[in-house]
Amino acid sequence: MKQIITLVTLTALIFLLGTSAFAADSPATQASSYPVDVIRSEDGTEVRKIYDLLPDENPPGVLRDSFKQQGFEYTFFDVIREELWKTDTRDCTEEVSIPSAKNDMDSVLALLELTMEKEDEDGFSGKLMLDITTIKTEVTGYGSKTNNITVTRSYPNLANADLAYIPKTTEDRGQTLSFQSVEWRTDNTMNVDDYEIGDRYTAIVTYGGTSTSSYVKGYTITASYTGEIQKSYVEKVRYTAIFTGTEIPDGGFGVSPWFLAPVGLVAVIGIAWATITKKRNKMKREKEISHA
Repeated sequence: MKQIITLVTLTALIFLLGTSAFAADSPATQASSYPVDVIRSEDGTEVRKIYDLLPDENPPGVLRDSFKQQGFEYTFFDVIREELWKTDTRDCTEEVSIPSAKNDMDSVLALLELTMEKEDEDGFSGKLMLDITTIKTEVTGYGSKTNNITVTRSYPNLANADLAYIPKTTEDRGQTLSFQSVEWRTDNTMNVDDYEIGDRYTAIVTYGGTSTSSYVKGYTITASYTGEIQKSYVEKVRYTAIFTGTEIPDGGFGVSPWFLAPVGLVAVIGIAWATITKKRNKMKREKEISHA
């Protein structure tokens, strides 16, 4: 009876060890290193295990480990490393300000580029286009200047060349100008003792003064450039481990432990049952002889 128990125990251990070994060969047990895909050729001579990792992750330790599966033994052959890129986009608006001496559209457009290159602090970059509808002009400041003004006035038909007949100021476009000089002209003469003497005069008077006017010093032009900017980066690194397979001959260790263990267990139980039956029959015969 003890022999039977021992045989059963050994069979159970074989079963457990066999299933553990098979599970170790199976990719499904590699938790953190489990491939995202396994591709097996139709004839079973090649298996490709694909792992997708973050850029800062190291390849899994089991990447090159040999394994057995479906009657084949697979040996590491090569690994292919491939960077999987991703591109993100975002909308961008950039406002610019430039000085201008004029504010007409032709002058402004001559100062603005139609496109501009943009790169932000997050590494996004691209080309933006000028949005003409956003162009605005603002006065940056005013200045003033003083101009000298002179005008002339004529005062005809004066009886005498006397300043008393001449106004000392005059108005011109809202400015009050002061007397500066006078030129007398004779309009009519009479003969006195054979001398020509003028009896009518015209005064040509010059008035002068200053005027102050303001002017625009310059303009500030603002405009917006709009568009999409992009950023490309390595999102994942794909490792493709290539294994070549050799078919395991029928019979030996090529048979799956999942098959061997139950068969062995059944065989041991059968042998044990046969041994128990044989022993019971022997004891029965010995009892019959002793009673004869």
